[in-house]
Amino acid sequence: MTENVLDIFARRKAERAGSAVLVDHAATRPVTWTFEAFHQECLRAADWMAGSGVTAGARTVILVRSPVDFLISVYAAFAVGAVPVLVDPHLPPRAVRRCLADAQPTVFLGDPLAHLARLANGWARSRASVFLLPPDARRRRHHEPKPVTFRPAADDTALIAFTSGSTGTPKGAVYTHSHLSAQLQLLREELGMAPGRVLVSAFLPFVLFGPLLGVTSVLPDMDFSRPRRVDPRKLTAALTSSTAAALLASPVVLTALSAHCAKRGAHLGSLADVYSFGASLPLPVLTRLRRALPPAARLHSIYGATECLPVSSVESRELLSRRPQVLRGQGVCLGRPVSSLTVRVAEVRPGPVAHWADSRLVPPGQIGEITVAGPNVSTRYAGNRRATERTKVHDGARVVHRTGDLGWIDDDGHLWFCGRIDHQIHAAMGHFAAEPIEAALDAVPGVRRCALVGIGPAGCQVPVLCVQPDASHGYGRRHELMVRVLAAAAPLPHGASIALVLFRRRLPVDVRHNSKIDRASLSRWAARALLSRRRSGRLRRHTKPSAHERRDTER
Repeated sequence: MTENVLDIFARRKAERAGSAVLVDHAATRPVTWTFEAFHQECLRAADWMAGSGVTAGARTVILVRSPVDFLISVYAAFAVGAVPVLVDPHLPPRAVRRCLADAQPTVFLGDPLAHLARLANGWARSRASVFLLPPDARRRRHHEPKPVTFRPAADDTALIAFTSGSTGTPKGAVYTHSHLSAQLQLLREELGMAPGRVLVSAFLPFVLFGPLLGVTSVLPDMDFSRPRRVDPRKLTAALTSSTAAALLASPVVLTALSAHCAKRGAHLGSLADVYSFGASLPLPVLTRLRRALPPAARLHSIYGATECLPVSSVESRELLSRRPQVLRGQGVCLGRPVSSLTVRVAEVRPGPVAHWADSRLVPPGQIGEITVAGPNVSTRYAGNRRATERTKVHDGARVVHRTGDLGWIDDDGHLWFCGRIDHQIHAAMGHFAAEPIEAALDAVPGVRRCALVGIGPAGCQVPVLCVQPDASHGYGRRHELMVRVLAAAAPLPHGASIALVLFRRRLPVDVRHNSKIDRASLSRWAARALLSRRRSGRLRRHTKPSAHERRDTER
């Protein structure tokens, strides 16, 4: 038998009973929870859940907007031995229904709006038998909660976390209790999350681990489900009022924060560390953010996935030192893999690979598929045998996860990212990765972000570059920007093959982090834009858009 998650929390509570575990800035005045009070609240919620019919092993989907109520609900589920099922509620309704069909939950715990969506969209209709609102008023009853008695085995399922769907159909990564223990150890050792640290978390998945690590998590006033809408003034207020030593956020939040600091001349003097999760941090944002940080502060870009986090980490100074390689189109440096993981680059194979002996490693410096094996790596998906067979490879007693990411390892042991396998451009002259070209062109003055997509059937796709210009480049300056972008692309590997440049005010992104580009949506938009221009006889490398195209671009 192994420890219940609440047992780990109880140890942290004993060490730091009167210290703050959460500071919630969403209310009119910040609300502070101590380790003691929050632990008791979780146990009361667990009593209420058990009394409502939630039993050990019950898969419990949790769709709760409030980060505090979400955390209490998840911890209460752990306490009674239930399995939290975490699905992003902002996925399309059909995708949520597919996720719940895979997870097969018997308990549905959600806000009133989530229950309305459940009824309207038929979520968990055939399986769920217990329907609950968040444990709000009921959990505030003043009674002595019962101690935790559930003791899981190391290989028992602890939780099911669905991927964001930004790289395909969402899949439910199954985490055992041993996976969670390994993940906690890696976060402590590799990211320096020692007990007593005060951090501002604008990255909701990490809030789940805060009480178990013994840190104080400050929650800024923001909608965690829509990080792109963050108000950098409120985020700065949370940072300054708490004198936090660390900030955790996705690139879209750090982009807004760095722009705010540059405009206002703000300085984030208390921060010693900034951690970026969810996607690569563009070099211009990294440079701008460094100016707002103390000289000794560290800015880390973390690479990982729902199935395995963290995998590697790289500090901003090292990233900046490798800027010439990025500008030559060699990809994005991800740093060295964490010590307890085995990260290898294998030859890209289109179908399942049952045994690692059937895989072929590519030579150093050559691009292939990034694979990961280690104690924190999820070994299967819930209710999705095909995805499990496609991405999991047996290597003796352990399971290797195929990430679906393209990359290579340099002579110093650094891992480089070159995009998703599914996002390669399959043109007439051959297939090639888009990310190395995009990372180089993101550094062109006037470009806020760009994405290279292929239009047309595989084998004869037309490479189209979609550019999101910065605020200083209106329609009148876009021809000038197009010339600069094409000039920068010409010397890059496959950069000269870019056939067309399209401008869009904002590139579509994933629903969870608002940072990864939604390439399927962008490809459809680019195809419509090109079809519109072809029909109007204005198909050239760049023209001023029509009013119809401009409305489409502004979406």
